[in-house]
Amino acid sequence: MVMVDTSVWIDYFKNRATRSSVALKKLLKSDEPICFTGLIFTEVLQGIKEDCLYEEIKEALSVFEMIVTEDVKIYESAVQIYRRARKDGYTIRKTIDCVIAASAIAAGVSLLHNDRDFDAICKYSDLRTVEH
Repeated sequence: MVMVDTSVWIDYFKNRATRSSVALKKLLKSDEPICFTGLIFTEVLQGIKEDCLYEEIKEALSVFEMIVTEDVKIYESAVQIYRRARKDGYTIRKTIDCVIAASAIAAGVSLLHNDRDFDAICKYSDLRTVEH
């Protein structure tokens, strides 16, 4: 199973031909299950201005599994990721990325992303990412 980050979904739905959106298209054609978290779901949908497009994308996402992240251990793990990076002199720009990474780790899935912070998070955690 592969967790797909907000950065990839946005590129995919905007028809941007990035390496990660191309990788997502290949995943969609394969038998590999795809998932996301509630935070990813929220980030993707909150930026959509048009109601019609909002409903279309919400419907498209509904076929994938949503990983529930309401366990305090996920948030404690996210804090530790952030703190390890800070101690090493790197500041992760968004707390949400730490929570997404901790969720992927806890679920035992790889993350497909297009965000440099996840590359850094890999150095400070057991996060596995999809090569593209």
